[in-house]
Amino acid sequence: SEEISRRLDFDSRRHRYDDIDEAHHLTFEWIFDDPTVVFTSWLQSGEEIPWITGLPGSGKSTLMKLIYDHPKTRHYLSLRSRRVALADFFFHYRGSKIDRSFAGLLRALLLQILDAFPELSPIVGAMQVQGYSGVGARGVSKIETWPPSKLKRALYAVAKQTRGLAGHICFFVDGLDEFEGDGSESASFFSDFLRPVPDQMLKMKACLSSRPHNAFQDEFRGCPSLSIHEKTKNDIFRYVAFRFGAAKGDWPLSSSNDFTLERLINQVVTRASGVFLWVRLVVNQLLQSLTDRDTISELEERLNELPEDLEDLYKRMLRQTRPRHLRVTMLLLQIVQSTCQPLVVLDICDAAQPFETTMSSPWFDYWSGNFSKTAEICQSMSGRIKSRCGGLLEIQGSETGGLEVSTVQFLHQTVKDFLARKDV
Repeated sequence: SEEISRRLDFDSRRHRYDDIDEAHHLTFEWIFDDPTVVFTSWLQSGEEIPWITGLPGSGKSTLMKLIYDHPKTRHYLSLRSRRVALADFFFHYRGSKIDRSFAGLLRALLLQILDAFPELSPIVGAMQVQGYSGVGARGVSKIETWPPSKLKRALYAVAKQTRGLAGHICFFVDGLDEFEGDGSESASFFSDFLRPVPDQMLKMKACLSSRPHNAFQDEFRGCPSLSIHEKTKNDIFRYVAFRFGAAKGDWPLSSSNDFTLERLINQVVTRASGVFLWVRLVVNQLLQSLTDRDTISELEERLNELPEDLEDLYKRMLRQTRPRHLRVTMLLLQIVQSTCQPLVVLDICDAAQPFETTMSSPWFDYWSGNFSKTAEICQSMSGRIKSRCGGLLEIQGSETGGLEVSTVQFLHQTVKDFLARKDV
């Protein structure tokens, strides 16, 4: 069982989950409390596939992570069965190839089923032997080399058992639109996979999320759906009020500040149209203006200058780059845009070398083969990424190494989509 699980697992399986920000305090709690959402009743007895959708940047992944982690989720599921398991997969188009593949999804789901119900492992062990056609000491095929078709057969064989096991498992799968392939394939898979066979012992259900693409609208027509951007007005108010409140010491002194601050918050909420990412970027800019000692009226003017469309906001962020930095800005964005695999800071250093003509020691020492100052040049490149890319690139820290193995990626999938446009 442990050997099978080890072979099914892959290094980047939790990377996307780990990258997703935790929900801000008291936000998204309505998913359990709002009677119009009926999510808790689905956890207890629903059979359909609830589909969480919404505008890009509206917080779908954050909500899915909160649901998966929240103790209320397991509590309501446990009301139906004493033996309950949760499983998740977060598609990640900016991640490794397996993070956005059908094989990655199948391996992750199969792994988590076997971890929760280890007595099912012999089924997969038998398939290893049956499917083996090579020569080896143990006479088994390696699961990590199985094609999606065989992984799918294994998943069905495990999940559709009709004897010896009783339990429930609930899948939470985020970002179906980040699947590298036909979107209808991932959507139709769940519709078929969750359809029970007679006397099936392992009861299954799934909650899925994606952008509102046509393939998903067609597949989930008739299923309960939730457009998240229509529900987050109060969440955005709380978030903005907290960010502004944390900077209250910087506000200009005025007896009317409380009123004008609330008015400013409401303006942000109204213009956001439920897009949390837009709110985060706009609040960052307003707080910078506050640091520059702008007045409340000047902050309102600044807010009115900012475009409401996310891509137009990205254009503005790029235009704010200093002209002398533009060449490096375009170089760094193109390096990240052109790769099919995640890059670490050291990769960026290596990729930039043929184009950089202004660097001095220790860069030349490093590119000449002297790696004693690797950490120093990675620190320098990190600073350049932060100062020259308008906030469109971010550096995700590594738990197992220093800055040189920290991942450089776009702020959000919408940035990658934006830069792929021909008119950018």
